Amino acid sequence: MPAAQMSLQGRRLAPTFNFGCLRFEGADAVEVEDGFWSAEEAEATLRLSASYPPGSPWRGAALVAFFMFRLPAGREEFEETVGRYRERAKLKVRVPGVGPFAEDVLQPLDLPDGWTHDCFARGGRDLFHVYQGDSLGLMIRWSCQGGDVSDHPLLGGLAPTVRLVPGQWATDPPERHDAPDAEREDGDEPEPDGDFKPAIDLRGEAEAFRTFLKTRLSEFRPDDNFGPGEGGPVTLTTVGADAGQGGWVAVVFDTRPAAQPDGKWTLYLDEGVTLDRPHWTGCWERLCEDGEVAVTGLDGVTTAETDPDAFGARLGRTLAGVVAEERAALPPGVPSAREAWSVEDFDGAWAYFGPHGDDV
Repeated sequence: MPAAQMSLQGRRLAPTFNFGCLRFEGADAVEVEDGFWSAEEAEATLRLSASYPPGSPWRGAALVAFFMFRLPAGREEFEETVGRYRERAKLKVRVPGVGPFAEDVLQPLDLPDGWTHDCFARGGRDLFHVYQGDSLGLMIRWSCQGGDVSDHPLLGGLAPTVRLVPGQWATDPPERHDAPDAEREDGDEPEPDGDFKPAIDLRGEAEAFRTFLKTRLSEFRPDDNFGPGEGGPVTLTTVGADAGQGGWVAVVFDTRPAAQPDGKWTLYLDEGVTLDRPHWTGCWERLCEDGEVAVTGLDGVTTAETDPDAFGARLGRTLAGVVAEERAALPPGVPSAREAWSVEDFDGAWAYFGPHGDDV
């Protein structure tokens, strides 16, 4: 399947472009940092993302993903994809800055006669719309970590640009243009990051995370916890991470009764909860541009990594290894059972422990 990661640092999407069964008009006005596309005969995916600093009203990562399927060939994959995300749907959800989630919230499409539309939400900032016609199936995911959804620059910026074109199936990658000249000084070109070196030592990453994890554990207070739940003992500790969108790892304490991994932790990413690792994204982008990164493993052996997904998985396994070691000596009130911990990727690429994750 043709697929590629897109870096949009210093660039913009083309003003108008077609992909799958969608047409985007005015997309160059939206600031997008990264993207991913894949396309084949019966299935196409486009994911666009951005991240915002702790001081921003929309702090944290955000993404909009378009999953498109030609029917009947792609029907099984369409139903499986929708079903996988719908498993964690909530019956009643309030959307920050909007109110109760309803079918018109971030619903940008004018549907032809005969099309059906359904929607569900896994949280107030994780919204899904599902559309189906005779020959096409489409799901759009609108997701962000912070701020009001009503005026979110990525979600609210992209929504009015999207058009449905039922007879179209475009598989060329979305075009990118240089950012407007007004965003640079005259004659300046974007400068490379002279401090970035395509190498990473997982031993150092493990120790940095170990120190951060111990700090988070020592700071936990049942009556003053920034995490899911209304206070009380910890029922689930989630270590979440992302390499491709800013580079960070978070430790979030969940105090909901009988809490299960459901993505709720992504709503509590804030300063103090996350440890920034921006060099992860530098490595990730290098790999997505067909480069390589020298990775020194926990055994001290250095190898050349060329696959961004394998790189992310190695980071995840490193974090999970630290958790496995530190679970042996936790402070009172933090359960150590395997099911009471989840180490997972923000985009769901890997998971350890919990009811569904792998063991280290």
